Amino acid sequence: MKKAFLCLVSLFVIAGCSRDEKTNQQLINITESVSKISSWQPLTAEESIPTVQVLNQMNQPVPNAKVLIGSAEGSPFKNNLFVTDKNGYITNAAAWTTVEHVTADAVGYVRQTLLNQQPGQLILKLSPAYLAAQATISGQVTQLPIVDKDKFIDFGLVMAAMTRSDLLNFDLANIISPISDVMKVASYTIPVPTNVSLPKQKESYIIGLTIEKPDYRFFTPTTGTRRLFAAAGRFPFKTVVDELRAGKPFYDVINYFDLRGGGIRDVTVSNQTATMDIPGNELNFTQPVSIASPNLNADEVFVALTASEVSGYLIPTGLKKMAANTTANLNVLDNKLAFTVNVIKKQNEFMASTPGADRLSAALLPYQANVKPNMLPLVSDPTITSTSGYVITMPAISAVSGIYQLAVSAVISDIQISGPADKPVTDLIRKWEILGTQWPAQIELPNWPMDTTAKKRFEINYVGGLKPQSINLGNELIDAATHVTHSSADF
Repeated sequence: MKKAFLCLVSLFVIAGCSRDEKTNQQLINITESVSKISSWQPLTAEESIPTVQVLNQMNQPVPNAKVLIGSAEGSPFKNNLFVTDKNGYITNAAAWTTVEHVTADAVGYVRQTLLNQQPGQLILKLSPAYLAAQATISGQVTQLPIVDKDKFIDFGLVMAAMTRSDLLNFDLANIISPISDVMKVASYTIPVPTNVSLPKQKESYIIGLTIEKPDYRFFTPTTGTRRLFAAAGRFPFKTVVDELRAGKPFYDVINYFDLRGGGIRDVTVSNQTATMDIPGNELNFTQPVSIASPNLNADEVFVALTASEVSGYLIPTGLKKMAANTTANLNVLDNKLAFTVNVIKKQNEFMASTPGADRLSAALLPYQANVKPNMLPLVSDPTITSTSGYVITMPAISAVSGIYQLAVSAVISDIQISGPADKPVTDLIRKWEILGTQWPAQIELPNWPMDTTAKKRFEINYVGGLKPQSINLGNELIDAATHVTHSSADF
């Protein structure tokens, strides 16, 4: 029974009980994405000189940012490394006449490269730099319908509300905390993901038990305003314990978890800590929907998430792990646009913590009753070589009828490992974001030095859509993107 209790309370978060499982099973998320970064306009007859402006995510100018047009300083033209003025603009870019990469770098921001840009009017929007130590938001999920000894465990799960742009990059830590708090149940010490709130409640399993961890902790890698969603749900206590005691892995019992509602709050993080209580009874998932799973290879796992759109954000309303070619019933918000987030992973990577185990294929689609989602295939890891700069050979990808090439996005992060050797803590500190159109076979980054002392992870995403179209990077891409297949490599 001890083994059952050790994972019991963390089952409903789809991932394991400790921080070292951060890369085990990427569901969807995920952080503020490269997709918010740019817009481009061709030169008009009156505009003879290309311009580049660097802004932050609040559309404020970034002065003193370095902007490189080309592959290296002095290539393809002299004086191609610029510094932005107080309004975020570079001047004297008349020598930019050919298709080139454009890279911006500034203190306090993540470096960014837009691939193969035509000369024109270009805006780059930089993401804030990741904190060396993540900030913490804490509080309680309140107003949960606790009834002692009703044979159910009620819980709140605090996560970042999703947007469509989250499809382009993935960070599971915003949905499932990779860090554990410690809770005592009887004589047992139970690791519980920090973004879980468990109000005090009493249940029986051979003996009477009191379960209580009222405070959640949510970690964010950047300062600013975050919109958080607290999902309120429950699961049958004895049934889940029996399944675990019989030897089932925890991801095989997620279908017992019933999300019934939740609440939304905005919280501004200006330093290392912030507090926010979130009610779990403001939204009620009352509209039933029926979803279908696609064909799967024998070594693949499928997870479906239903979501409703609220004020431009996607609120998770239900979750199922499904076999191939089956249907399942979930709920969504009444009178709100409904979507399905569909995820395929390899079975042997679903629980793995090895490099590359974050591989997945995902699709964000408007809900259609019992319609099997069309998915991009899983792809192999990219390969990286470094001479004067990084050269990334992209994995091969098979064409899928009805899914069209839109863009490629990528992220280079420093891998930061801490904690004891038997339970290492892995954090990814984002350093460089890359975005381009179509699906290139190779990406050659500009020759721009990076710290070589830290081990790095290179993540890539092929981004697809349902229509054949040429799009500009920015809002057009966000609106058109429906499919992503993701892989990574450490180097």
